Amino acid sequence: MEHDSSFYRELASFRDFSRLADPSTFVRVPDSWSVIITDVKGSTRAIKEGRYGEVNLIGAASITCVLNRAGEIEIPFVFGGDGATLLVPNQLLPSLAKELQGLQMLAKNDFGLELRVGHVSMSRARDLGADLSVAKYELSPANTIAQFKGGAITLAEDMVKKGHPEGAVILHPAGDENPPQLTGLSCRLQPLENRQGVILSLLIKPQGIPPDENLRLVLGRLKNILNGDFLSARPVSLDRMKWTWPPKSLASEVITQSRDRLRLIQWVVSGIRTLISAILLKYDLPLGRFEPRKYKSELVTNSDFKKYDETLRMVIDCTPQQAAQIETFLAELRKEQRIIYGIHRSARALMTCLVKSSTANRHMTFPPFSGHKTVQIGGGIYGQTEES
Repeated sequence: MEHDSSFYRELASFRDFSRLADPSTFVRVPDSWSVIITDVKGSTRAIKEGRYGEVNLIGAASITCVLNRAGEIEIPFVFGGDGATLLVPNQLLPSLAKELQGLQMLAKNDFGLELRVGHVSMSRARDLGADLSVAKYELSPANTIAQFKGGAITLAEDMVKKGHPEGAVILHPAGDENPPQLTGLSCRLQPLENRQGVILSLLIKPQGIPPDENLRLVLGRLKNILNGDFLSARPVSLDRMKWTWPPKSLASEVITQSRDRLRLIQWVVSGIRTLISAILLKYDLPLGRFEPRKYKSELVTNSDFKKYDETLRMVIDCTPQQAAQIETFLAELRKEQRIIYGIHRSARALMTCLVKSSTANRHMTFPPFSGHKTVQIGGGIYGQTEES
């Protein structure tokens, strides 16, 4: 299995999120795979300028172009709002590098954003004393989200953000003649208003070697506060999903789906497509194999609102009382040096969608963070939230 590109596909998935604290849930990543890190440089400034939608779009685009190029090879990833972490077999690196360099060029030329991209091989990470294991969390039978454990992610992030030449391969913009494949990337959902009073964005990094005990403690306390069910705090719900026309993201969608000389045509195509989509979704009108009620229900089920990549990342909808309880217990654990964390309250959550198939339940929603402030953890910027 060490050199098999089907390594991740063959992993058994799990449904109980609390199993993250169980080491047996994770499988060691082969040496023949590499960690790819993408990150929008200067995202904090761009977000403060109100460009959080563009930042999130480019972050999600780095996942989209890799998945599209990888084809049938299943790629584990975690979306972080202003970037992503992906795990890929080394044999795909040359073709994926071209895709990501094309995305860097698009981000620079069309959005004025600098996308940092780099990769670190697992063999190199292990030479430097860092390891990595992965698990597959099942949202629904056709959709899973990777969970990472080990120090290789932190190591790779540090190397890429610092442009470390000895440990990471740093990519630079190139390939303007071959734009990245971004089919399926969508941001048409309106921000979701809270149901229970507060949208809470959490970033929690358990301390300790290994951190399993502290992770188990955090998950247990969170689950208890949320009435024993993480799903009760899911920020995506049928009654809060709204589509308007034209969507605010229409211009960005046109840019990511077309080249300059075809952009006028794409404006017309995207305008018609989004109008039809908005009508079908608003009035629950089926068309061919597309069933709006089923699709919207799947969007709720497939929302990626909790994940772990050495940092527990959650966007939850909770009551003000629950938010206060969470803030109190996190502060206590921080004082005990069990965790470091970032937290932010908001009134609404932003959404980005990745749609492989709207009729075969192969799509998911990413609530990166709830808007356009920054969430800080341990001195680093890890996401965005929107002020109420």
